Amino acid sequence: MDFHKKQDQHLLLALCVAPAFIVFTLIKLIPAVMGLYYSLTNWNGINPGHRFIGLENFRELFSSDPDFWISMQFTLRYVIYIVILMNAAALLLALGIESLKRGKLVQDALLSAEHDQPDHRRLYVELHLHTGLLQPL
Repeated sequence: MDFHKKQDQHLLLALCVAPAFIVFTLIKLIPAVMGLYYSLTNWNGINPGHRFIGLENFRELFSSDPDFWISMQFTLRYVIYIVILMNAAALLLALGIESLKRGKLVQDALLSAEHDQPDHRRLYVELHLHTGLLQPL
């Protein structure tokens, strides 16, 4: 009986994960594998014919294409600037919100909302979380 219960749980888990796995496979995995395959061929993206040439595209890219290194420098600078600027902006916004009395009141109200519930509801939610969701399958 216990075996069937575990088997049913695994089937339910597989049914819940299957849609996300299918979407991930169709949208991310298949295009990534196809891109890797086509990067190893001489296909130009338009003509239907292509043949396998291995790493020749990458050798040509790294050794004889000066635009590649210019675009790589631009991309790295862009990433560094954006990461620094976005984190600085997020920090400044957080500090600004924290310093506002109104923002502090809203934050305190949102964080303390769970304590306004009656004890029996909060106890039920906590027991359900600890006994139902956190058990291994």
